[in-house]
Amino acid sequence: MKLRAAAALFFLALALALAFRLGMAPPRHRSEKRSDAIVREMVASGRWFIPTLGGVARLQKPPLYYWAAAAAAAQ
Repeated sequence: MKLRAAAALFFLALALALAFRLGMAPPRHRSEKRSDAIVREMVASGRWFIPTLGGVARLQKPPLYYWAAAAAAAQ
């Protein structure tokens, strides 16, 4: 029983830490702004296979981050 309570407390603390200031601060660095724009464009256009920025394909990095962020943003 103590293990379950400790695990529940751990996951509660983890959830609070991850949700702290969620969505409060806008991106500050150029790379964060660029990633944000790419994700917004993916969600708005509905084209999820190749990340684009201003209609130009962004293939310098693997698209997994963009896909995950777009999936979270689309909900």
